[in-house]
Amino acid sequence: MAVATDEQVGFVDDEKILALLEAGRAADRKRALEVVAKARDCKGLQLEELAILLQTQDEEVVGRIYEAALDVKHAIYGRRMLFFAPLYVSNACANNCLYCAAF
Repeated sequence: MAVATDEQVGFVDDEKILALLEAGRAADRKRALEVVAKARDCKGLQLEELAILLQTQDEEVVGRIYEAALDVKHAIYGRRMLFFAPLYVSNACANNCLYCAAF
């Protein structure tokens, strides 16, 4: 069984993530649509912008997110189907994922 070192424990800042998600929940439709437009340009998003998209409950914005995701996918990969699998370089893991058999 892999045991996390002191340096590995806490590498994810839970408080920062929760604060970003809470702030993202407060964003209005206009700001969310601005973030979707930026995402469609394939230039990347800041964590604050990602939190806005993750927290939106607006059906129109969610639909635009799906449309933008498809556009970005086609711009980067074309019409190919791709599969991704996690690849680990060592057996020392500190992520505590539910699917991991190391526990």
